Amino acid sequence: MDVHEFTRRIEINDLLAPDSVQQLKADVATADTVDLTGLTQRLVKGGALTPFQIECLTREPPTRLRYGEYLLLDRIGQGGMGAVYKVRRRGDAKMFALKILSMTSVKDIEAENRFRREVEAASQLSHPHLVAAIDSGSEEDQPYYVMEYVPGNNLSEVVKTHGPLPLSTAVNCMIHASLALSYVHTNGIAHRDVKPSNLMLDTAGNVRIVDLGLARLTQPNQDDSGVSKTALTKTGAVLGTVDYMSPEQAVNTRKADHRSDIYSLGCTLHYLLTGQAPFHGDTMMEVLVAHREDPIPSLRAARPEVPHSLERLSQHMLAKKPGDRPRNMEEVLKGFESLKQEHGMAWIMDKMVAKRKR
Repeated sequence: MDVHEFTRRIEINDLLAPDSVQQLKADVATADTVDLTGLTQRLVKGGALTPFQIECLTREPPTRLRYGEYLLLDRIGQGGMGAVYKVRRRGDAKMFALKILSMTSVKDIEAENRFRREVEAASQLSHPHLVAAIDSGSEEDQPYYVMEYVPGNNLSEVVKTHGPLPLSTAVNCMIHASLALSYVHTNGIAHRDVKPSNLMLDTAGNVRIVDLGLARLTQPNQDDSGVSKTALTKTGAVLGTVDYMSPEQAVNTRKADHRSDIYSLGCTLHYLLTGQAPFHGDTMMEVLVAHREDPIPSLRAARPEVPHSLERLSQHMLAKKPGDRPRNMEEVLKGFESLKQEHGMAWIMDKMVAKRKR
């Protein structure tokens, strides 16, 4: 690529302050020869641009790096509907996360409605254990919304990297998630996609729930989206992640309510403590059938140190029928808080002993 074109792309995306752009142009104009690779390396080393930005600028065609007032710094995650990026606002050093609906999904009315529903649901909610919505907009008909940036990792990656969690850590994660979901449910919303990858563990040890893309208003007389009357689930379509999906959600997504979230949280607890989802199969259909028909797996079979009270709570949350589960998330929360009060000090001592052994 010609260095002049590279410089022009930096200017178009407002990646550098105007004086820095002018200095860069002057340096390029006065040099006899400019090596693009050397130039990009200097810009990254000096902190002017990120490797991700360099990659996007040098593509053909280049990838957009500015959405409204937000400049993309790095990709955090990629999903079927779009991607999430680490961004900063122009003239502001504070970091945010920006979710963009992919152009393919923009052409899918159901996917776009799910995205807009997520934006609307998130904008209604504010809780210490939810990732807060900050802003939203559209760039050339491509919608996006801005969230808090949470340094840390999701619980799926934490377990993959470090193995099953200590009992005390897992119960703390469940308490934080239960607090957030109780608040969400009180506001008439069911999350419908509770799973380890949607629970962020920040650097302070707090869990924050993300992704309301499948959230559904559960108040009387509300349609499935809470935004429009367009059907958001095609006949026969399964929305959600089957490893953590309640039996009733697999049959009819529209009927999934707060009790489905309780089931999914129970599946998440099983993963945190064992490193595996509770039910298995070679195909998606086999997993769905296992949720409906297989016996509820025992946590104590995998972790003998699990207290009987935690085993009972897990079995209660994973009951096949919604009416056999805890009545609400407040009941689940009380169960986890009682566990922490009863066993907390013993678990802390166990962690200290384990560290000394290592």
